[in-house]
Amino acid sequence: MFPYLAVDQHRIETDYSFLFVCRASGFITGSVAMRIIGKRLYLHQLIGSGVAIMSVLSLMFGFTENMYIEGAVLFVLSTGCSFQDVSINLAALVCFRGKNMSVWLQVIHGAFGIGGLLGPFVVYMFELNTYTFLGFVGLLTVLFYWYLETP
Repeated sequence: MFPYLAVDQHRIETDYSFLFVCRASGFITGSVAMRIIGKRLYLHQLIGSGVAIMSVLSLMFGFTENMYIEGAVLFVLSTGCSFQDVSINLAALVCFRGKNMSVWLQVIHGAFGIGGLLGPFVVYMFELNTYTFLGFVGLLTVLFYWYLETP
């Protein structure tokens, strides 16, 4: 992703090394924040907030041109990713309690891996910016989530 940003914005690749730090810091911050936020919200609200954050900020990342704003957007985007990751692991624990948990957690992480492998191929088919495509998919997911009745 970063080599394409460098070409698009006429910069060298090393200018974007801080984006790795922003992404990692956002994921750590979100994981720690889940300890506090998780006590106040229901599981479906946590999953929905993670999807909403990821959707909106994926769209923003595709349209920003300032690399410092991209760093801030990537920080918050990674926070939403950590909300999603922790929430889905908690949902697996709630849904499959009393059963062989390691198998179900492996299925979840395997699905993430398959999605990471197939995602670029799907994006290439549509010839869109990766974050723009993920943002549209995420927004459709949020709209579908709101349509469903939650307990």
